[in-house]
Amino acid sequence: MDDNNRSGVIEKDSPVPVYRQVEEHLKQSIASGYLQACQRMPSTRELCRQFDISTTTAVLALKSLVNDGFAYTVQGKGTFVADRKKDRPVIGLVIPHLILNKDVEMARYDAKHFVPLVHFIEDEARKSGADILLCLDNDSPENEKENILKLLQRGVDGIIIYYIGGESNLKYIRQIKAAGIPLVLIDRSIDGIDVDYVTTDNFSGAYKATRFLLESRCPADYYLFTNAEKCNANTERERGFQRALLDSGQAILGSSIKSASCYTNLEDIEYNARYDEEIYCLAKTLAGKNRDVPLGIFAINSPILVGVWEALKEMRINRSNLTLACFDEPPLAIPEEVPFAIVLQPLEEIGRQSVRIVTEKLAGEKEIQRIVLPPVVKVVNEGRALPI
Repeated sequence: MDDNNRSGVIEKDSPVPVYRQVEEHLKQSIASGYLQACQRMPSTRELCRQFDISTTTAVLALKSLVNDGFAYTVQGKGTFVADRKKDRPVIGLVIPHLILNKDVEMARYDAKHFVPLVHFIEDEARKSGADILLCLDNDSPENEKENILKLLQRGVDGIIIYYIGGESNLKYIRQIKAAGIPLVLIDRSIDGIDVDYVTTDNFSGAYKATRFLLESRCPADYYLFTNAEKCNANTERERGFQRALLDSGQAILGSSIKSASCYTNLEDIEYNARYDEEIYCLAKTLAGKNRDVPLGIFAINSPILVGVWEALKEMRINRSNLTLACFDEPPLAIPEEVPFAIVLQPLEEIGRQSVRIVTEKLAGEKEIQRIVLPPVVKVVNEGRALPI
């Protein structure tokens, strides 16, 4: 190696293990083209001399490179730079969760939402000659950050992400773009960052579902149950709900309740419970104050509807006064006597389109693709399913 590549400084007091620092120097040499595909890498002895490290540390650095797909070993000859262009492309897939066994209702939701989404993405990737590396956030923006950094370090060929990081992880989204790695957001877009995305037309889905509420129980009080996640999917659903009410001449009454907000006439309500309990408490309070009033309730997603429905059942609300709507198939059975609208996202198309965009980017496509797909609104009433 020349002097520039010999001069990589190893910080032995750093929290990053020394072998990881050596590995990163070698990856930079590969990325810069100094170390070419199929070229023999420095031996453990050469690494020990270059970085002033032990043989064990040098072996760990080379072994980690091999595990990450950047190198391969030939017995008796040494370690060589992998020709990654000849390998199958690896696409990192980052999603919030997948079958939470500790939460039965969420596990049922995942089975109807994230499981088929992952299936369609993996199936399309396989058909395209690519492999999927699945990363789960467990609903934690911090885990999402770590997953993004892991995929960057691994040098995946593309990334598909169901983004939950809000403002806190924008830095890492920009890092993906700066690295030139194809990135596709699903069910999301990010204001101010030019990035490919595939999403549902959340506005029209919410608008149609709210129109269903208005036409089913009129006059009635109408409520939107949402959460604190700041993403444009939620914003568009709220806008669709509001626009439908305004177009019908209905007034919108609102109050903000920590991690749940609701268009209602309730005021000064605060809860310190966790998110799903907070939704339950809010719905219970609402039901207690509106026992004899027809209610039209729109939940911004089906897990929220679970908390709302549990509260309504416990309060023994007259089902003939209820009309419900939500996004995505709910993990529960709504009685036939309750008119109910479900906004179904085109999960198969979302999955396949996201993989298509990544593979086209890998083939040289430069144009940003922003795909908004129409949802299907299904009305369930007395056991009959009627498309809107």
